[in-house]
Amino acid sequence: MYARHTHFVLFTLLGFIAYSANAEYAPGRSEQSNAALVKQLETFKGSRETILFSDDFELGAEFGDFFKRDYSRYTHFNKIPTSNRIEIVNTMAFRGQKSLMLIAAESNSDVSKASLEKEQLDFREGDIVKMAAMVFIPSKQNLKDLFLFDLECVNCWNKGIFKNPHMGIRLMLRDELGFVSIERGKIGFRNEPFYPIKPWKPFPEDRWVKLDWVLNLSTKVTGQTAVYIDNELVLWASGINMPNVSPVYKLFGLGASGQMQYDKFEFGITANGFQGKTTIYMDDISISRLDKMPR
Repeated sequence: MYARHTHFVLFTLLGFIAYSANAEYAPGRSEQSNAALVKQLETFKGSRETILFSDDFELGAEFGDFFKRDYSRYTHFNKIPTSNRIEIVNTMAFRGQKSLMLIAAESNSDVSKASLEKEQLDFREGDIVKMAAMVFIPSKQNLKDLFLFDLECVNCWNKGIFKNPHMGIRLMLRDELGFVSIERGKIGFRNEPFYPIKPWKPFPEDRWVKLDWVLNLSTKVTGQTAVYIDNELVLWASGINMPNVSPVYKLFGLGASGQMQYDKFEFGITANGFQGKTTIYMDDISISRLDKMPR
């Protein structure tokens, strides 16, 4: 079991912008009927899905239960600062009895995080990958620039002058209402995120939401990126969604150590902001391969 400390200078130089959210929430068990969303979990837009990893958080009750000697569950966690919380709770669940609660304080000189990481993955150019979760975000929180999913490469790069040259893309919520977008600063496109389809729709609050992020991976403009909320397409974009060997990385002493790939999936509050505490719940996490892009 390892804690990973994220190097703030690296994010500043390669495109990270720090963000804001606030509040803590302590609800009782949700009373909404989840039958329709449960059915949606069984298929995905006609694509053949091969699930590589999933977790409904029903097994185990202690923090140490997240980690096994063979790394078959998770490989790292991030609690920055250490007072942030990552807990299995039985007060909220999409289905079953438990879910994952994540609470992150506001950021200061270090990015505030409360997240889990799954490494030892192998996604390459031309692969179609889907990351999914049920997400419950309590209301009365500022959702601006709350990061939920990161897909990155840990082993692609010689470390150069940085301790943590993890290149990749990230799913985030923009503005106070939480419009979904894809941040590409860490692959060289700091000012070119993928924006949602108009009209932009706020991220639903105070209920379980089915969140799916699908990528047809490419270091070229032929890459495809899609985000679905409750099976509704809210973002579709064509463009580069993998890091490529380029002068910008060489400038910072980052040389490629092999073929480009994504080998790490991070989820939870992968980055919080400067304006307050944020609380979210997640359930039914999964990462899969698809045989084709859904639409």
